[in-house]
Amino acid sequence: SWYGCIMNYLALVKRAISEAGASGVNNVTTVANASGELLRFTQWINQAWIDIQNKRSDWLFMRKSVQFNLIANQAEYPVTSAPISLTDYGSWIVESFRIYKDTISNELRLWYLDYIPFRDTYLLNTTRTSYSQPNVVTVSPSKSLIFALPPDYAYTVLGDYQRTATNLVADTDIPDLPERFHMMLVYGALKHYGAYESYPEKFTFAMEEYARLNRQMEIDQLPGLLRNGRF
Repeated sequence: SWYGCIMNYLALVKRAISEAGASGVNNVTTVANASGELLRFTQWINQAWIDIQNKRSDWLFMRKSVQFNLIANQAEYPVTSAPISLTDYGSWIVESFRIYKDTISNELRLWYLDYIPFRDTYLLNTTRTSYSQPNVVTVSPSKSLIFALPPDYAYTVLGDYQRTATNLVADTDIPDLPERFHMMLVYGALKHYGAYESYPEKFTFAMEEYARLNRQMEIDQLPGLLRNGRF
């Protein structure tokens, strides 16, 4: 059965072709160097995956964690530079930051403050060079993290972020969401097929199935009230 199983990029493309009733599904062995109708299906599957990732800014399946050590006397830390060095950063989850010295038994919460009040309080006068264990963090306009007071030691910081959208490229690439929702990519591609072929029945069917799975995924993959099924 296709339902409830893990599907990689190639399997998703083949399933979309099968659902569309297009010819040649048994002959598809790779998405590499696709052309013609096969190319359209590979693009539609990938676009459906990008659309799902970008549909919400708080999908749980796109939440990741990072851990790094602060540098003594350095307050600001760019996202893509050491020691953070993220390559898939989308946005910070600002209430998630923790800090500890030496052992996790010393872990404390870092309080988040919006950039303007942070700037007016901590990026002012001698507070810029008053070093201690930070207890406040902000996100700068360039998305850097800034800590206050600036650290006097290589404290360990932990936090969460939402990753940016990824593409499906290779045959074996698997969309990073629960497998029971993989068919959303197929129905997303089928919507494109129905529009391209002026096939209203396929388009309507795909819309309805996509919406059904999307409702289920919102209950499962959104934080707070939505995740607990209370709308």
